[in-house]
Amino acid sequence: MTEDPDGMVDWEPPWPASIFTDAESVTAGEARMLDDLGLVGQRDVQQIKEAARAEANSRFAPPSGNEVNNHNDAFRHAYWNARMTQRFGEEWTGQFTTAHERLPNNNASNEAMDLWNNEVGRRIAAANPDASPEQLAGMVEQAVRNGETVVIRPDGQGVIWSK
Repeated sequence: MTEDPDGMVDWEPPWPASIFTDAESVTAGEARMLDDLGLVGQRDVQQIKEAARAEANSRFAPPSGNEVNNHNDAFRHAYWNARMTQRFGEEWTGQFTTAHERLPNNNASNEAMDLWNNEVGRRIAAANPDASPEQLAGMVEQAVRNGETVVIRPDGQGVIWSK
């Protein structure tokens, strides 16, 4: 995937919400989509992101505090996408999370891992539109443990099934 041609930007919600947050570095494509959401949608995106990180750390404790390229990361991306799909729809979530991966110098294996796991989460949510957040988390955890998601190989060269 190509990086965002408009690069990275420091994004924050409009005033008065900006009083309560710091600017966040995102791709220009993400920033445009966030701007279009309005304050309530922007708040929901942030809350879902925080919930995904907390749930990932609860279900797959990050080894040595490392939250990337492992089962914690696979769960976080899939659960983030599942929750976002329930809130914003599969199409919007796919566009947003793909924009999120259009980082400059994004390692191909990391990008492939994240894109795959994002899709797994969207698929789970689409198949279970009435699931609670806890039920979604359980289904995503099963997907990770059953090897439906991918993680970075121990040698760092490519991805392997998460089983």
